[in-house]
Amino acid sequence: PPQLDPDEPSGNPVVTACPCEASFPKCTLRRSYSRQEPSAVVPHAGICAGGRSKGWSLPQSLVGALTLGSSLPNLIRYFGIGAPWQIVILSSSGLALCGSAIVGLLLPTRPNIPLNTVTSISSAHFRSVTKNKLAMLANYGYFGHMWELYAMWTWFPTFIYGSLIASGHRIQAGSDSALIGFLTIGVTGAIGSVLGGQLGDKIGRTVLASFAMAISGLCAIFIGLAYGGSIWIIVVLGTLWGFSVIADSAQFTAAVTELTAPEHLGTAVTFQTALGFFITAVSINLVAVFKDLVGWHWAFTLLSIGPFLGVYSMLRLRIQLGSHGIADGLK
Repeated sequence: PPQLDPDEPSGNPVVTACPCEASFPKCTLRRSYSRQEPSAVVPHAGICAGGRSKGWSLPQSLVGALTLGSSLPNLIRYFGIGAPWQIVILSSSGLALCGSAIVGLLLPTRPNIPLNTVTSISSAHFRSVTKNKLAMLANYGYFGHMWELYAMWTWFPTFIYGSLIASGHRIQAGSDSALIGFLTIGVTGAIGSVLGGQLGDKIGRTVLASFAMAISGLCAIFIGLAYGGSIWIIVVLGTLWGFSVIADSAQFTAAVTELTAPEHLGTAVTFQTALGFFITAVSINLVAVFKDLVGWHWAFTLLSIGPFLGVYSMLRLRIQLGSHGIADGLK
């Protein structure tokens, strides 16, 4: 039977891992989402390791594409209100296949790093990667970032939906939550990725990452206070959150590649991505538990732990000897 959202007066089923209503257990979709997302991000991480090349922008453009693409199911749901949930899943999967074809057929291979200097995963390099203090501080910042990012992306459209229901806007709640979710997560997030990456190159990765995580952490704390109130307050805070939660994302992988020997890059990026998404799977599920305990007003405060710890790690990285290798000395 479908899982019922206790915040809904009529008990209509709400699938919380994607913006679609269906008689499908929300825990199944949520767990499927958290398991499949890493496979969608690994190609992006590998491309990011290549940095700049002629005709390319920095990795932030890839993060922007990832952000927009991750939010497309919200847009599909908006135009397909009333359609079975399978349509959302099949449409999203079809877009993923198109993306894989583009990467496989059209994308240059490692534009800036010679193939003979970059290795794949190696257990022999694992110890060197974890003993690299500077790179690990960047990783700790990334882990805090990941604690928040995908949990926010997963649950924010559901938060909007519940808030609209609680404020008496039941009729348009499905379509409005899908559209607002796409705009605040996808469009605003893509802009934040590009602008954040460009700013990080100018003021330093640690500064940009710390500033973005501080803002997103505060948004996670305060946005719940608007639950059930004015949708425009949620839109404004959600826009700021959607912008800041992803603005720093490219900085962590870029910093690790700048602080790691080329022969260790394969292991370093894989370690960062794998552990980061393990943390993501945990936080996605914990939000559901925490929401049942304290309600939507305070559920997202759990996510603020990650960015605040990330700020601490990145500021520590900034004062370390040897951090001058980050962003051409800007740190």
